Amino acid sequence: MGEKAPEISSLSFEEALKELEALSQRLSQGGLPLEESVEAYARGSELRKHCNDLLKRAEGRVRELDQKFGNQQDDDEPEETPVSRRSRRNDDDIPF
Repeated sequence: MGEKAPEISSLSFEEALKELEALSQRLSQGGLPLEESVEAYARGSELRKHCNDLLKRAEGRVRELDQKFGNQQDDDEPEETPVSRRSRRNDDDIPF
């Protein structure tokens, strides 16, 4: 990972997801030295946590807005928001 990667906490959801997908692809292709693979895996794990945290925060904000503007939904059946729909990916594709 030659150049210094940006601080994860400063990345937007889209930036972090793009980097996570790129790391996943590099690891899936193989051929990386062991130490570089371990570093990539560690960074990917941190990126995944960051993405999950950002999604949870966004979903909480959507719930707050729904409550504020009277867009109540059934508690038994959570509404699929554009954020959750977009973030749903095949987790089998990401090794983190």
